[in-house]
Amino acid sequence: MVTLDYVRQFALSFEETDEQPHFDVTSFRVKKKIFATMNSKHNRACLRFNEIDQNVFSSINPEIIYPVPNKWGKYGWTLVELKKIKKSLFKDALTRAYCTVAPPKLATFPELTTDRLLLRRIGPDDSKELFIWRSDERIMRYLDRPRAKSIEDAYAHLRLIDDDINANIGITWGIMIKGGSHLIGNIGFWKITKEHYRAELGYLLHPDYQKQGIMAEALLKVLDYGFKTMKLHSVEANVNPENAGSINLLEKSGFVREAYFRENYYYDGKFLDSAIYSLLTNR
Repeated sequence: MVTLDYVRQFALSFEETDEQPHFDVTSFRVKKKIFATMNSKHNRACLRFNEIDQNVFSSINPEIIYPVPNKWGKYGWTLVELKKIKKSLFKDALTRAYCTVAPPKLATFPELTTDRLLLRRIGPDDSKELFIWRSDERIMRYLDRPRAKSIEDAYAHLRLIDDDINANIGITWGIMIKGGSHLIGNIGFWKITKEHYRAELGYLLHPDYQKQGIMAEALLKVLDYGFKTMKLHSVEANVNPENAGSINLLEKSGFVREAYFRENYYYDGKFLDSAIYSLLTNR
């Protein structure tokens, strides 16, 4: 359940957003354009989506999120039942609505490109790929995390990614082959320690695309962004010592092993070792 006060508080947290009356409802605007309205009488919100986001969110539970049943629904306006929706899902929906309407300079995400790859933001329409990756034993073998059991698990992971981006404590890119139709992996920084100019690196790649130099290409671009744009001084990678492929990638990219911790991580009934690799900006 989402309260009216929470709708107002979260909507006004977005940059350059203001609140204005709009007929018999309350509207939230960015640069004079409405991205959401709130109807206190019916305890309902109305959000402005693009076509893809509207289809994705409406498919989650059409009794909670559904297109406005008139011509405005065809323009992306979508109703949300505030008494029924989970707060985490509403946050995602309202964020997407804001990004749909906000000028690019406010809603922009730093897309990166290489000779073969496009690194872009992961969105709700990528949930299927997220589920495929995070339910695949070959991919999850060395991540030491529970495998996804449903598309909802994948969507929950997407919320974590978005929360980090919105809070400016992490950034994750989806990896796509240029001209391709779907993501094949992801890479990014999390656990950003701003006061120390340091971040932890994370990545995964679908097995069909491994051993083709794709992750090395993506890693080089992301490190360049981290050091030059984010002004990081060091990047850390925490690796399962049995993951020879990941260690090989890091060492070829200039990372050096700084530490080896014995049985410092408990997962699935076992104590596991960890290897810590790092790269400094001037190396």
